[in-house]
Amino acid sequence: MAVVQAFAETGRARAALNLVGLLALGGLLAGFLDQPTPALQSFLYAWILFLVLTLGLLGLTLLGHVLKAQWTRPLMRIFEAGGGVPSLALMVVLFVPILLHLPRLYIWADPEVVKQDHILHLKQMYLNVPFFLGRFAFFFGVWMLLSGLLRRSSLRQDHTGDPKERDYRTNLSSVGLAAFCILVTFAVTDWIMSLEPHWFSSVYGIWFLTQMAVTGLAFATAVVLIQANKRPYAEEVTPKLLKDLGTLLFAFSMFWAYITLSQYLIIYSANLPEFVPYYLHRSKEGWQAVMWIVAALQFFVPFLVLLSPAAKRNARVVLGMVLVILTARVVDTFWIVMPALRHEGFELRWTDPIALVAVGALWFSVFLGQLRKGALVPSYLPMKEADSHASH
Repeated sequence: MAVVQAFAETGRARAALNLVGLLALGGLLAGFLDQPTPALQSFLYAWILFLVLTLGLLGLTLLGHVLKAQWTRPLMRIFEAGGGVPSLALMVVLFVPILLHLPRLYIWADPEVVKQDHILHLKQMYLNVPFFLGRFAFFFGVWMLLSGLLRRSSLRQDHTGDPKERDYRTNLSSVGLAAFCILVTFAVTDWIMSLEPHWFSSVYGIWFLTQMAVTGLAFATAVVLIQANKRPYAEEVTPKLLKDLGTLLFAFSMFWAYITLSQYLIIYSANLPEFVPYYLHRSKEGWQAVMWIVAALQFFVPFLVLLSPAAKRNARVVLGMVLVILTARVVDTFWIVMPALRHEGFELRWTDPIALVAVGALWFSVFLGQLRKGALVPSYLPMKEADSHASH
């Protein structure tokens, strides 16, 4: 039995994570009482980071049920657990402190600022608190419905073996994946792009969908490879699976680089005053170093390593690459979010890692709780059948 499942069943890991999460929340609360705005900024950053992971896993759940490919077999239960209803519900609960102090983070939520800013006044039809809350509820409602229906069907087929369940999930996921992409585009516009409401980008949605995909895939791959010498993953981790996962990670990283560079070049070449401040803030006063770290970890290192077919068949190399990519996602999210909130240049406050620990510990506790509720590898998708799907 895998260590993760064993710890989840005994409850010791979850109890430890809950304790760490609550202690970190207590430290963050102390920081809030001392300096409210920086603590809220740290908390929003941590929330966005784990929201990207959660939605990435939900999106990959939908994609996996559409593709029915062999590489999804050992990862599917990780996708379902991390992108499930409890994880989404946790993100809703954790957003409450942000909602209670919305004007400290989103200037469009401050009536006094809006009165003095003509552009924000024109955008008030969309950027207003009641409509913002309504969209928030709608987004999570749809995601929870999709996630809950897919999870119940998946576990039900484990017990019944009814192949009609697979067809049901494929049909639902085909429509759900399109809805998911549309809703994510609006959601990241609301929660991230509106931190700088004078700026906008037409590729912001696909940019974050790519980040979600690479984050979710890297996380799930890391879970499998860390347990690769234990059942049931020991039987699943083959050179073919490693090659498939390495190729997907390579492809997602290259597409992320393409979208990121395209957005930068279009804004740079246009040189319009309403667009260039976004990159000006992020390319000086210390932020330029963060930008190059992200480029190295998310593009150059994966490109040079995963370009080799032999490297993609090596479990240690692939595991090393997913850890590099996950590190890049932590740094990249900081580079995207924090310059919109901290205008004096790069600044790392003690509340930043505390917020990551608080949100992360609670998220992993929920994740382990969901992972224990079903077989780590679905019993209804035999390897030969998965091979058949992949060949077609």
